[in-house]
Amino acid sequence: MRRSRVGWVVLLFLGLALPPWAAFGEENELGSSQTPIHDRLPRKVIIGTTMTPWYSDYPGLDARLRQIEQLLDEMSRDSKEKYGRSLDLALFSEYGVTAGKEGKAIDVAVPVEEAIEKGLGRLAKQYQCNIVVGGVFRDGDDGPTCANSAIVIDRKGQLAGRYDKVHPVLDRVREDGKGVFEGGLRPGREYNVIDLDIGRVGIQICYDINFPEGWQVLKEKGAELVLFPTQSPQLTRPAMYAATHEYWVVSSTFRNNASIFEPGTGLVVAQIREPEATMVHEIDLSYVLLPWSTKLRNGEAFREAFGDRVGYRYSESEDQGIFWSNDPQTTIGEMAESLGLLDTVTEQLERARHAQDRSRGGSAR
Repeated sequence: MRRSRVGWVVLLFLGLALPPWAAFGEENELGSSQTPIHDRLPRKVIIGTTMTPWYSDYPGLDARLRQIEQLLDEMSRDSKEKYGRSLDLALFSEYGVTAGKEGKAIDVAVPVEEAIEKGLGRLAKQYQCNIVVGGVFRDGDDGPTCANSAIVIDRKGQLAGRYDKVHPVLDRVREDGKGVFEGGLRPGREYNVIDLDIGRVGIQICYDINFPEGWQVLKEKGAELVLFPTQSPQLTRPAMYAATHEYWVVSSTFRNNASIFEPGTGLVVAQIREPEATMVHEIDLSYVLLPWSTKLRNGEAFREAFGDRVGYRYSESEDQGIFWSNDPQTTIGEMAESLGLLDTVTEQLERARHAQDRSRGGSAR
């Protein structure tokens, strides 16, 4: 079901006085979670990510926040030079706030509000971007427990959400059979998603990469973008999850690479390599994934019909492509439908599976 043109005219008129992200945020809030992403207007999102070797001595919270500010300033400057506007989201690595601090987990941990009040909230407001950063954080200001978490601060400088690592590394098993994880922190309890003005965001942290169920749950909960702050770089498995679950994956790491993985193919579309420390890249959260067909002609059918109003990357090696609209008044679904090409990878697979099961009299075992 598509929106009326009158409705879009009103939204576009209201959006003229707003920065680009405000219009996208409005669409995200108004759009039904049941609306296919290809039937939503373009949502251009500038992502900044980092590769930071924070293994050295801990400089203290204030100094660490200044280091984060320097990286944020670099990404913000690059975003304006490359795209003419500010970042939408900046991602920092696992343990970003506390990396290098020695001691038991509870001694390393800092209260979330302290980190926000001492600088992260101010930075989010100053740079007008969402900030996602890892660390060991207490449960409450003086809580006796803590978790390896990623906290999300929105553009207003407020805490928008927190993901606690569900699968921390097991240090040892005590005599009573209970595990000790990463110096004494607790495992998280939920694969939660966080609704931001750019879209619905999920998070997985480092060792979570080894447990497929969390990535599947995030898909079921409607995650459009999965952030992966980590110490272990990883390429194969984030790519596999991006391909399988058809969402964007963005990593922030300590070393080797930090990458952005494309939905559907899992291909790396942007990457930091040493000695670089930051990267910015624009993605669109409204897209359609289309498989090979003679009519598609590796994407040329879209280019001939719509010119620069459409963008795409087609992979001959994967026999499919990702397509998005550059026209603020037209969805990529409308474009694909007008060409008779709105037959997605997922739809084709479901048809084939249903026909196969009927032919054999049930599912294969």
